[in-house]
Order: sequence, then structure tokens, then C-alpha cells
Amino acid sequence: MPKIEIMSEEDMQKKFLLLNGDSKNVLKDFPDDCIHTVVTSPPYWQLRDYFADDQLGQEKTPEEYVKNLVGILKEVKRVLRKDGSLWLNIGDGYNNSSGFERTTDWKRKGRKGGSSDKKAFKHKTIKTKELIGMPWRVAFALQEDGWYLRCDIIWEKTNPMPDGVKDRPTRGHEYVFLLTKSPRYYYDYYRVLEDTEKQPEQIQGFGANEQEGTYRQDQERTFEHYGKRNRRSVWRTSVSSFKGKHFATYPPKLIEPMIMATTSEKGCCVDCGTPWFRKFEKVKKPADNKKGHTLELVDLGFYKGCKCKTDEVKRCLVLDPFNGSGTTGIVSFKYDQNYVGIDTSQKYLDIARDNIMGGKKTEDYSLVFKEVLTIEEII
Repeated sequence: MPKIEIMSEEDMQKKFLLLNGDSKNVLKDFPDDCIHTVVTSPPYWQLRDYFADDQLGQEKTPEEYVKNLVGILKEVKRVLRKDGSLWLNIGDGYNNSSGFERTTDWKRKGRKGGSSDKKAFKHKTIKTKELIGMPWRVAFALQEDGWYLRCDIIWEKTNPMPDGVKDRPTRGHEYVFLLTKSPRYYYDYYRVLEDTEKQPEQIQGFGANEQEGTYRQDQERTFEHYGKRNRRSVWRTSVSSFKGKHFATYPPKLIEPMIMATTSEKGCCVDCGTPWFRKFEKVKKPADNKKGHTLELVDLGFYKGCKCKTDEVKRCLVLDPFNGSGTTGIVSFKYDQNYVGIDTSQKYLDIARDNIMGGKKTEDYSLVFKEVLTIEEII
């Protein structure tokens, strides 16, 4: 666990805030620029009915869903710091019908005269049996709304849901989009580096030898390996299993790199909230075969990202406006950050509270966790 330069017993507690209500309305009470990173997975369109009034995901058309989600994320953008990030996991679906009706406790009642809980819809461009393309519809709409679309990440599922179709491949992935409020933002590149499988003995060259007919600027460049590489955009992990009654849960392993990359392990300035930055240096080491050298990364600690006089730090703040079972909160606590979760269902918030606290209420509970009641107590 990272060392946090905070002395008071109260501030050593991991703080969390769980709020019941519609995210768009709840966030109106939040101040501007107070959240460091947002990790969320909103209800997918026409996938599940949570039996709530005016719930996101039950709109009649894809266009209505996109408009409503963009409206919610516009408020998220306001409360996000200028150096903050949004990680958005969103799934896709097909324009077809399913033949089962479900009760409020999610038990199948079976077919009732051919009725279904999801019917194919008529659309001017999306035909029956077609993939809707919802993730990219949302991503482009957010881009139009001023977000910076920085990366599309493929979540490759090692145990995808079996698919009975025989005229196309089984879909085994979902999208995660990294979006930011500004072109420059906090991202701990070194913290999420991957190990390289094999480190070549010689300096590698790359780039085209001849540049005719291209504007590429990588001619005759070289690269020295140091056992690490930038994290790739295909993340392979299993689908999460959850014993409770909230079925739309992403696995902690999927979102761990998100929290690690966009919150500071050191913390942020207690006055202005600016994260501390990690500093590394590439150092040449003699090779084992006594020929040449190898490169190693040396951790030089952290440095301030602001000009405030104090060196005191506090935890960064993570938000999930579609809290669900609280997976984002669990991972936030694992990496020593504070957390705010919002959900329309009080039942799910109660489940999330137990999950976030590890299901344990011991005598020293108050020394580890503190649930606050207002946003002012946690920022």
C-alpha cells in the first residue's frame, strides 16, 4: 500500500459516499472539477429491466438512449477535474427478439404465447438481425459533445456467454473507452507497463527505409528494450461471477489498470487536488554476458504537480455514476483511493456497501472505513 503523508487518524480512514437517485440530478449538487477519475458501466440498451421509473436503458430507440446517456455524462464532465479521465464500459446487442418474460426477482417465467421481454424494433437504418453498434454510437456522440476520445480498449472475455447462432461468430468482447476532458490529463504510464515476453540482445530498428509517398517521420529510428512495454489495448480477463442479485458486474481485474493509471499512488495535493507524478529513469546496467548493456527502469519516487506551498497529500477521488454492486469502489479501496457511487436502486447500494467493506464489520471497522453523508466530507 502506498505511503500517504497524512497524520490524523480520521484521514487515515478510507472514505466512501453512496447516493441514491438519478445520477444526472444527484451530480448537480457536486462542485465543479472535484473528481479525479470515473470508472463506470451504464445499463446497456434494452438488455435488462431493473423495474425502476425512467431508467436508462429502456428507451424505445437507440437515439433516445444515446441522448440520455450523453446528458448524464455531460454532468459527469462538469464534476471531473480538467486532468481527469472517464473509463466507459459499454456493450452491444442485436436487433432481434428474445422469447422469455422475467419477474422482478429475475426468475424466468417461460414463454407466454410467444411473448418476449425484448422485441425487434423498426428503424430507418438498423435492420432485423443487425448488430446495433451502440458502443460506437455513444463514443461518437460524446466526441461531438466535446469529450476527447483517447482510446478504445477491447475487453476480451475468456469465458463469454455461449451463443446459439450458426451464421456468425460468437461475440466474446466488449468495449471500454478512455475519454478525457482535456488534451493533457493525469496518466501514470509507468505504473501500468506490461512485461515483455522476450528481451532481444541487440538494439532494434524500426520504420520505413524509404519514405516516398508517405508523411511518416519514423525513418531509421531505434529502440532499446528494458523489459517493459506500454500497455496494449486488448485486455483479456474472465467475466465476473457474483452471488448477489445484481447481474451486470464487470470483473475487478478489468478495471484495476484504469484506477492505477488515472489516480496517483502517492495521492493528490490537499489544497488544490493535483495528483503527484511518478518519476522513472532508464539506467544502463552491464549485461550478464559482459557484452554491451541492458536498460532497467529505476523508480525515483514522486514529484508535485502543482505550486502549492504544502507537501501534504490526500487520497484521489473515484466516481461511478452507475454504482451497481460496487466493484469500482472495491478496486478504489484496494488501491487506496476514496470513492463515490450513485445508483437509482437503494437495494443495490446496500449490496455495494457490504461488498466495499468486504462483508466484515469488526471492532476496528471505524479505523479502516468511513461512510460519509455529503460530497463536501470527501473532496
